[in-house]
Amino acid sequence: HQATVNMFYFQRQQTEPVPLGYQTLEGTCRSVEPGEPYLLYILSKHRPEQPLQTFIFQEYAALGKGSKRKTSNVLSSVLDSSPMTDDNSCRRDGRRTGYSDSESIGGSLESLTSPAHRRLPKTASTLTVSSDDLDERDMVSESDYNDAQSVKTKMFSRAALTHQLKKMKSKMAKCKQCDNFIVVSGVECEECGLAFHRKCMEVCQLECEQKKGTVFGVDLSVLLRDRLEEVPFVVQLCTSEIESRALSVQGVYRVSGSKPRIQKLCQAFEAQKEQVDLSDLSPHDITSILKHFFKELPEPLLTFDLYNDFITVGKAIQHLSEREASPDPRDIMDIVQDLQNQLQKLPLYCYKTLQHLVFHLQRVSENYDNKMSPSNLGIVFGPTLLRPLASTDMSMMALLETSYQAVLVEFLITHHDRIFGLDQSTMTPPPPAPTAPLPDTPPRASFPLGGVDGDLDHDTSSRERPRSLESWL
Repeated sequence: HQATVNMFYFQRQQTEPVPLGYQTLEGTCRSVEPGEPYLLYILSKHRPEQPLQTFIFQEYAALGKGSKRKTSNVLSSVLDSSPMTDDNSCRRDGRRTGYSDSESIGGSLESLTSPAHRRLPKTASTLTVSSDDLDERDMVSESDYNDAQSVKTKMFSRAALTHQLKKMKSKMAKCKQCDNFIVVSGVECEECGLAFHRKCMEVCQLECEQKKGTVFGVDLSVLLRDRLEEVPFVVQLCTSEIESRALSVQGVYRVSGSKPRIQKLCQAFEAQKEQVDLSDLSPHDITSILKHFFKELPEPLLTFDLYNDFITVGKAIQHLSEREASPDPRDIMDIVQDLQNQLQKLPLYCYKTLQHLVFHLQRVSENYDNKMSPSNLGIVFGPTLLRPLASTDMSMMALLETSYQAVLVEFLITHHDRIFGLDQSTMTPPPPAPTAPLPDTPPRASFPLGGVDGDLDHDTSSRERPRSLESWL
């Protein structure tokens, strides 16, 4: 037995560093900008500039059918008048082939109306690089640069997109992301003035100070300030609206809303705060806003420092459900007690917000029509409410722990009354009563008075969906 345990232990020791090694390789490759090593190599091999050669040309005159013969004569006369060293250097230097009009005419049979021929009368006795050529090259390089910029912008992080970036002109500035000096490929924000490497924009975590909101992406302690015992108004408005008119919407938390409408709704919350009207919006847009609010928190509702403790509880829940179909109530109470101890370590505003959200999700799970069971809600909200630090977010171990996150949220919803010890009616006001009876509501007059309660209880239990943790109650 000990040999088997040791074998699996050493196998685990060998396989655990593998995801971290891949993560290190991925981070190393991500920081390298394409073409930058080659550019540094070219700069290191840069040769000293050579003085430009001076060429003397004769004006070309077209003579009809004898143009080809005259061209060769003009070319030969030019070659005869030029020194042999200049001829050799001209042949060796391929970059100057575009600067000689005689070569372009003699080497290729261009028409007299070609752009090269039209510029011939403007050439002086001593020819250097043409300004027209430079303008054309600048235009091409600028268009290529803009295309490359549009491609690279798609890989920027969310925080990087809040900056108004331009090419950095100042020298010897430090990148605010990696704290290293910027040599090449530097950009700076026009509004806040922060400077970055272009490669650092993919992992930039610093938002523009001029565009930082006051609702989304703000720590709960800052959002609530002196009202730490309250629930954020975004959470209150969204949950209240969902409970009032969307509890029976199928996939209410599984289906995502429209991205443009969600962005407009975020702007409305930033500008109008509690005065936002949600009555005309799609339920899926409202639930997407609620999920977006929790995803954008700098620290999740179940804080970073308690992540490992909550994952340990999630593992215990999953092991108990796999071991026994009907677990012992004492084992369940042990997990409830352990979970209560961990929740007491949360800040007050996190605890109150989690309490409000869990009771809301419990109401959602009670409705059969929306097909949002506690297990489905756990899958949706698990990675949102409980996530590791960004440094380990991409590791294989963190991906494997998503199942524990989902099971933990499912357990919170299923055993909300035992964990929080409060009646759900004290958390949020119940939804308004429907104006007309539901189609499947049996008429009261058709049942005897003595059997109404028993029949209704039986009907309610028969409509509930199978739940992986509800059998423990």
